[in-house]
Amino acid sequence: MNQYPYTTVTLEIGWTGNYSRTPTTNRTRSFISKERTAGFPLSNQFLRNTGNLTNIISPAGATGYWQLMKATGKSYNLEINEQVDERYDMKLAAEAACKYLRAAYSEFDNWTLAAAAYNRGIDGIKRQLKKQDTDNYYDLYLNTETSRYIFRLLAIKEIVSNPSKYGYHFREKDLYPNISTHIITVDTTISNLATFAKSLEINYRILKLHNPWLRRDNLPNKSRKAYNIIIPDSGYYVFTHIEMDSAKAIVDSSNVGLSNDSIAPADSSNKE
Repeated sequence: MNQYPYTTVTLEIGWTGNYSRTPTTNRTRSFISKERTAGFPLSNQFLRNTGNLTNIISPAGATGYWQLMKATGKSYNLEINEQVDERYDMKLAAEAACKYLRAAYSEFDNWTLAAAAYNRGIDGIKRQLKKQDTDNYYDLYLNTETSRYIFRLLAIKEIVSNPSKYGYHFREKDLYPNISTHIITVDTTISNLATFAKSLEINYRILKLHNPWLRRDNLPNKSRKAYNIIIPDSGYYVFTHIEMDSAKAIVDSSNVGLSNDSIAPADSSNKE
């Protein structure tokens, strides 16, 4: 499974539907196993807040790819502290989100209420159902955010399922390519992440982009916990040349002082 350095991602909890490919879904559709989402209705595969960046923190304190509260994350065994915040780990946070959804469905036996609970909280929806003497989401009088949440969810699902119907036409070259990565497992302290990155022939920026759960510039590890660190395969971020349209010139990267954190793969054949 690849994880990606882009901070804006689509919001699949899994990829069990036959959706059209968009630039981001082409890259993010396989980051969590289908087993985790077996039985989920299609619309509930879009529960992460669209457009959220990895560093966005909601007014209530939810953060990360899946906008999880600290207490919720910890209840699903995510490590959250000043050094490590696994709410920013796409795979681990997605698995926690799936577990939360299943818990909500077990409580309400209704996917619409489960989705609403992802936004308002299981206890919050339970209180409102009891207070308003109903078991139907559409009869509830809720705060503006939760009232809009389900309809935004359905709108996103409809657009991503049928992008051309709404004026979105994506060519193959518009899709973000998958980034080839591998995992390094570390169970010791890393005193300096910049030095660690250089030892792997990348730089600090690339290390942090692929592993935003690393919240500081080091990784203390007295407990000897095994952490999986994602590393892009050799060569992906290296420019071999730049074509300058204005001058129609080919410039070798070594001549212009480019670092190896550029955005095109070395073997890219696309010339725009």
